[in-house]
Amino acid sequence: MMLDPLDATVTEALRAWLVQHDAGVSTQDALRTSAKVCGPARARACFEEAARRVDRGEEPERMLEALAPLLSEAERAVMVAGWKSGRVDGVMGAVVAQRELWTQARRQIRARLAMPALVLMAACFIAPIPNLIAGGSLVEYTVTAFTPILLAVFGYFAVDYFAHAKAARSLAAPSTLDRIWLALPIFGGMERLRNGSQCASTLAMMLDAGLLLSEGLDLCARTLPNGAYRAELARFAAHVRQGEPLGAAVSAGGGDLWPMEFSAAVRTGEATGRLDETLGRLGAQWREAYVQRVEMLAAWLPRFMYALVACFVIYNILKMAATVFGAYSNLQ
Repeated sequence: MMLDPLDATVTEALRAWLVQHDAGVSTQDALRTSAKVCGPARARACFEEAARRVDRGEEPERMLEALAPLLSEAERAVMVAGWKSGRVDGVMGAVVAQRELWTQARRQIRARLAMPALVLMAACFIAPIPNLIAGGSLVEYTVTAFTPILLAVFGYFAVDYFAHAKAARSLAAPSTLDRIWLALPIFGGMERLRNGSQCASTLAMMLDAGLLLSEGLDLCARTLPNGAYRAELARFAAHVRQGEPLGAAVSAGGGDLWPMEFSAAVRTGEATGRLDETLGRLGAQWREAYVQRVEMLAAWLPRFMYALVACFVIYNILKMAATVFGAYSNLQ
């Protein structure tokens, strides 16, 4: 079974690890205690394996590799950098806060959709009953009742699979799906805010933890959700490795992926020597905007679901009326 990368118990285990680290508890003891907080057995095994690697005296990179099924590559890289620079407490706190933000947004949407989904399922079974009573076949009733449910379940698991997939993301040209997603009227704006906030926040954490700008860009390029943004970060990294400032790379292209405020923030941060702070503030602003969009979407999606239910019921009423009218015509 695929592990949820935003499992709430894993986030709580990280928080428990951070609290114990602040209290001076040894890393291996903190990992073993935190493992008990994890819900999935595989997650507990990952924390216990990390503790065993600490017992063997292995480096932080090797220790955090044991948590690869639970933490993204960017999260592990930031924690390693924080460990080496002596800033692990602040870095782990930032990682926990960012995980909680995405978890809260996903939980809010799921909570708002629970009741409409139940209503839709009930309508799928109840609405075709009059047509069945009026002389429809049982096969027709079964197909009418189960087709919407099967389509909804398939769509949920398809989205869930792509959201939880752990395969390495490609740095090649963005896929057609990436471009279509960005072009959607409502979801395109949310996708830009999500990728932009994740890029700015993650890069800010990496710079604050002591990573080189080119290294941070490379890691972000492998972890962003959308392929268009991954390709852009790879282009930024190539420019920075050639000695160019990041602001020049941002200004050189990107189309509508990067708003003017991002380019201005990067140039200002480089000029003042506080790029990490500037990106951190920008990432927080975009996260707030993303959360607002999520709240708006969570408020409107149930209405859309209820509209689908109404259309489904009306369709079955018309179908029943057509059946009754046909039977009446045959009697004449």
